[in-house]
Amino acid sequence: GIDFSATADGSGTMSSELFDDYEEGSWTPVLKDAASGGNTYSGGGDWTTYASYTKIGRMVHVKHVAWGLSTTGMTAGNQICVHGFPYAASGTHVSYLKLSWFQNFEDDEFGPYIKVGNGATVGKLEKMHNDAGTAGNLPINWEDQWGNSLGFEYYMIYHV
Repeated sequence: GIDFSATADGSGTMSSELFDDYEEGSWTPVLKDAASGGNTYSGGGDWTTYASYTKIGRMVHVKHVAWGLSTTGMTAGNQICVHGFPYAASGTHVSYLKLSWFQNFEDDEFGPYIKVGNGATVGKLEKMHNDAGTAGNLPINWEDQWGNSLGFEYYMIYHV
């Protein structure tokens, strides 16, 4: 790695000034209707072409765009899950996401996001629920799409 210890310019307690990893590439997201097991999506659209990542040290930057999806083969009432993140997360990370062609958001539901839990390589699509706290946030399900052509995209930064 590259050693930056000669600069020693941090004001906190440093554990390392060694830049030890850089990697970039593409990854293959697998859309499912469950965090474990469940049905694997194969109903058409474009969900893998726009999936890239860059790993810089312990930080992973992930970009994923999925458009023109249907509910074919998926259990409508189950949550939309993205499997196959390039690295397991250290800690829980959340990133807002852009939705296209969705319905079933009530007046007190807002802020769609994707969440990757500690040690996981699976992202779960969720929405915030007013005054519910994080435990009351709700899943975004396959049945929440409108017009049989859902889409979403996100850019997330998470620790490994």
